[in-house]
Amino acid sequence: ARTHSAEFSHALTVDIGRVEDAIFMWLQIVTIGTITLGYVATALYLSPPITLVTLGMGCVLLLMLRRRHQNSFNLGEGLTQTTQRVHQHIAEYLAGLKLAKSGNVEKRLSAVFAEGMQQAREYAVEFTRKHSAAQGFFRIGGAGLLCILVYVALAIAAVPVASVLALAFIFARLFPQLSQIQQSYEQLLHALPAYSAYSAMSDRCKQAVEPDTGGSPYTFTNEIRLEAV
Repeated sequence: ARTHSAEFSHALTVDIGRVEDAIFMWLQIVTIGTITLGYVATALYLSPPITLVTLGMGCVLLLMLRRRHQNSFNLGEGLTQTTQRVHQHIAEYLAGLKLAKSGNVEKRLSAVFAEGMQQAREYAVEFTRKHSAAQGFFRIGGAGLLCILVYVALAIAAVPVASVLALAFIFARLFPQLSQIQQSYEQLLHALPAYSAYSAMSDRCKQAVEPDTGGSPYTFTNEIRLEAV
């Protein structure tokens, strides 16, 4: 199938920016995850049972946000499709600008463009709203888990006060790291549809490359000399 110029424009302006965001989020997840493992190892050294219970509760929080993760991907896919249509409308309008003026359809084309931009804006706002809600839920849940951790350590497990303070400090640092990982993961899912679209475009371009029929290039070891020309 013939590739429309608007598809190239969209891939090289919108998709490439979101692919950059996806790469940054992936690197951020790896970096913060490495730091988090250090916190977990220290907490396990101080009190393995309490650490395992707390990590289990944190996993429960992440599982409760699983549906939001799917919504992030769906919103990212909707944003990609909408911006692709907007770029196609722009290309078609510019290609037929004279016809649009002579046919007096500028207002209709302007309305189509405005509708596409409004839909793209709604996808972006909806993702921001859900992303912020998930961030707040995880932080409030983390604060609640920290309170439970201190109570269980002091009242039930009879952990020494010094160890409890150390654990509280570690988990006070750990949960913001987990929250950041969760946020980066949502943003990564939101950008994945753009990466898929960009990869598909790149594969089509590679498949459309014309074979080299010129044979092996000439090689020169010393110089090129032209005489009596």
